[in-house]
Amino acid sequence: MTSHCADMPERIVPRLAAETSVLLDLVRVLAALAVFVLHFSYHRFSGGLFWQFGFLGGRAVDVFFVLSGFLIAYSVRGGRVSARRYAVARLARVYSVAGPALILTLACNLACLALGSPGRVPPSSADIPPMVLFISNALFLGDVWDIHWIFGSNEPYWSLMFECWYYLGFGLALYLPARLRVVGVLMAAALAGPRIVVLAPLWLFGAALLPVVLRDRVGARMGVALILAGIGLFAWLPWSDLPGFAALDFAPVTWARVWDAQQNMLTAVSFGCVIVGVNAARRLVSPVLMAIARPVTALAGASFALYLFHYPLLELSVALSPWPVGSWPQRGFSSFGVFAVIWLLSRVTEQRKQAWSRLFDRMMPRVPVRVV
Repeated sequence: MTSHCADMPERIVPRLAAETSVLLDLVRVLAALAVFVLHFSYHRFSGGLFWQFGFLGGRAVDVFFVLSGFLIAYSVRGGRVSARRYAVARLARVYSVAGPALILTLACNLACLALGSPGRVPPSSADIPPMVLFISNALFLGDVWDIHWIFGSNEPYWSLMFECWYYLGFGLALYLPARLRVVGVLMAAALAGPRIVVLAPLWLFGAALLPVVLRDRVGARMGVALILAGIGLFAWLPWSDLPGFAALDFAPVTWARVWDAQQNMLTAVSFGCVIVGVNAARRLVSPVLMAIARPVTALAGASFALYLFHYPLLELSVALSPWPVGSWPQRGFSSFGVFAVIWLLSRVTEQRKQAWSRLFDRMMPRVPVRVV
C-alpha cells in the first residue's frame, strides 16, 4: 500500500542557521558541565570545591528542558515525520544513553560496595527492592506523582524521567486523531503527576520558540538587544530572591508551590532571548561561533553521556582514589578521570544512535496506512 504523500510536491522545510546550531550545541555542553560542577562541588566528591557555582546546576536543568522542546519540535518540522518515526527516534535517543547509564550505575555501585565505600542512595529509594527501582527507571516511571525512585546513586536520572513524559505528551498531541488529542494529553498528565506537569511549560516554551527562530523576522539590532537582555536576566536571577520550583521537593504540589516556578520560567525566557537574538544577529557573532564550531560539536556529542554518567562515576572515583577527599590530587583524579571515561563511553553509546534506531525500527510493528 503506497501513501498519497509520495504524489505530493516536496515542501521546503526551513533549517536552522549554522550559527544557531553551534549556539545550541554550546549551550548543551555548558549546561551539562554546570550540572557536573554542581555535583562535583559536594563535599564528598571534592571537599566543597566550586560550591559558589551550585546555582548554575539547577538552572541548567531548566535550560535542558527548553532546549529539548526546541529540538524535538525542530525534528518534526514540516509535519512529514510519521508517528512511528517519531517513536523510533525518541526511543533510540533516550535508550542509547539511559540503558547504559543504568548498567553503569549498577556496576559502579557494586564496585563501591566491594571497596567499602557504598555510594549515596536517595532516602526515598532506600527501602525499595533494586529490581523495582531498575524497572521503574528503565520505563521512566520512577518519578511520577509523589514517588522518587532512583536506581542506585544516579540522582540526575530524575530529569530524564520528566523529559520522557514530555516526549509522550508532545507525540500524543501531534499524532492522535484530533478528537482524542486533548483526552490523550490529559490522561498522560494525570499519570505523570503534578511535579512533572508543573515544569512542562519550560519544555513547551522551547517548542514554541522554534517558529519564531525559523521565521527569522527579528532584525540584527533587536537581536543584539535580546542577547544582552537574556544574559542580564540570567545574571540577575541569583540575586533576585525569586523562588524556584524544586522538582525534588516532595511536599504536596499546591497552587502556592506552582507559583514557586518563577526562577525556572525566567531562566527559560532568558535562554529564549539568547536563542532568538543570536539567530537574528548571526552575521555579527558568526566569526566567534564558527571558529569554535568543530570542538563544540564534538563535545556536544558527549553531553548527554556526561549528564547521565557522571554521578555514579564520581562515586567510584572517590572510592578508588588513594588520596583523601578534598586534596588536589583527588580532585584531579576524580574530575579528569571521570571526563576521560565518559568520553570513551560516549563513543559506544550516545554516538551510536543509528544502531539503536535500527534496533527499535525492527522491534516496532509496521501498521499499514489506509489511503482515503
